[in-house]
Parts: sequence; C-alpha cells; structure tokens
Amino acid sequence: MRLEDIAKLADVSVSSVSLALNDRPGISKKTREKILKIIEESNYVPPKNSKLNVKTVRILIVKHSNSTNNYQIKPFFSELLEYLDLEAKKNKIYLILNLINQNSLMNEFKFLESNQPSDALIILSDSVSLELIAELKKNQPNTLVINNSYLSTNIDFLNTNNVYSGYTIANYLFQLGHLNIGYISSSERKENFIEREIGVKKAFKEKKIILNEEFIYSFMPAEIADYSKEMKEKIMDENFPTAFICENDYLAISLIKSLHSLDKKVPEQVSVVGFDNIPEGKIFIPELTTIAASIEFTAEIAIKKILNFFKKEYLPTQTLIPSQIIIRDSCQKK
Repeated sequence: MRLEDIAKLADVSVSSVSLALNDRPGISKKTREKILKIIEESNYVPPKNSKLNVKTVRILIVKHSNSTNNYQIKPFFSELLEYLDLEAKKNKIYLILNLINQNSLMNEFKFLESNQPSDALIILSDSVSLELIAELKKNQPNTLVINNSYLSTNIDFLNTNNVYSGYTIANYLFQLGHLNIGYISSSERKENFIEREIGVKKAFKEKKIILNEEFIYSFMPAEIADYSKEMKEKIMDENFPTAFICENDYLAISLIKSLHSLDKKVPEQVSVVGFDNIPEGKIFIPELTTIAASIEFTAEIAIKKILNFFKKEYLPTQTLIPSQIIIRDSCQKK
C-alpha cells in the first residue's frame, strides 16, 4: 500500500499522511488518529527510499511448541506491546509485529525480511538460545532482546533485575518476621526463574536463615492449578512454613487456592508472595503481594535503546531494570 492509498482511505491529502507519520503539527488530533489507525490496520511500511524519517522495527514474539510459553497468555508481553507502540509513535518508529515459531525461527525471519526489510529487531522471549540470537544478530545487527539476559556476550538486552527481585522479596518477608519460609519453583528452569532463586538464596545466606528444604515444591509456571494433593500430607506439620515465596504470580495464586482448600488461611496463617504483577493478582482474594519492574518504563528504555542503534557512536548496552514491591493483602506480620 502506498501513501496515496492511505490518503484516499482516510479522505485526506498525502501531505496530511506525511504529517501523521512524522508526528508533526498541522492536522487535528482526530485526523491524526484516523490516519494512524488505517496505517496500523493495513500493515503499511514506509519504503526505504522514502524521504520520511521513519524507522521500521520488527518485533518477533517467539512461539514455542509448549503452549504455556505462548505470548498470548503472558500479560507482561501484551501490556509491553501497548507501551512500545505508544513510545514508537512518539519517536517516528513504525512497528511490525510477527508471531514466529522457535523451531523455524531463522527461516521465518529471513522470509519476513525479504518481503519487508527492517531497520532494527526486537525479540520478545524468555528462552531463545544464545546461538539463535547470535545468528539473528548476524542477519540484523540492530537486535535488542527483551525479557532475557546474555551477560557473557555483547548482545543488547533489556530485562528485569531478577536477582535483585528475589533478594528484595525475601527481605520483605524477613521484615515481617517470617523465618520459616517455603519455596514454590517453576518446573521450567528458565534463566529468569534461576536468577530469582539466586537472589532469594543470597538474602537467606546474608541473614543466616535456612530455606525450609522440606517445603520446596516445583510446578508448571503458567497455569492456575491445584497443589493440595502434593501438600496434603504435610499441611498439619508443626514446622509448616509461615510464608512462601513463589517464582511467579501464577504459582502464587495456585498456592493460595490450594492452601484455602486445605483450610490454611492466607495471610492469617501463611503469607504468600509472587513475581510479575499479573492482572489476576489485583482481583484475586486476597489481592496478591508481588514484585515487578514498571512495564511502561521498560518500553521507554527499549525505544531509547533502539534509537541508540541509529547513532554513529553506537555502542552495545545491556540494561537490568530494578523492580518494586507491590504490597497488597496476601502477607502480614508473623
């Protein structure tokens, strides 16, 4: 689709389309929104020889064969995309969004690029191998990974500081007086989960507190499930933890449901914390105490890093964003 086609659909001049693309004054807010909506719906990509100062950035959301990893059920990704879109429009960046299979990642990427070349690439995934990322970077040097860390490389990435998150949430429970603490881990040992565990264990080591090994469980991380069968035998144990740290919010919500079914009250008898601040945590009873980085701030930093690619003095950057505790109702003082 050409600029002229967009102008006809919007019933405006070509110059008005240009003003909308470049976020310049001269048209009303209503007209600008109408043009941008048509552009988005038609998947228009400014041609490389265009005089418009618009950069095209492809976002690859990597889909895995395991359905629990698909981005549609990851609130972080869906919310991040909304903020990325807002930041991109402010900075004359046009986003192309592609859902792509990890098993055929390179072939699909090369096909997409042959049809619509990009100026930069954003990869949204928490489990793409370093080898695949390196191969993508050979094809598109301006590559940014979001939601994973590659500390032993010069690959540009942006991720939550998961070690800090684990360290912080453990210390929060210590401050509430909890010393007998259990742990719910993800059965999928992705780097982000491993880093959270490292942070938790660092906090325990500093306080010279022993994590209750008898009450460490491992469950699937992206589904609401019932753990009562696994916990039933130990629920009346006099050494049952007064608090649990869960490696994400899905695990935490599942744990609370399971404890309730076993007549353990949260937070009166057991405090529970999670990670990621998913929307369900706000409407669940009790509302879930959790820890997460600001998604809006993450999007802002991501676009700044993309703009950095286009500078002559560009240098690779690796960014870890600190998280904040969101205190709600699933914890109380011991």
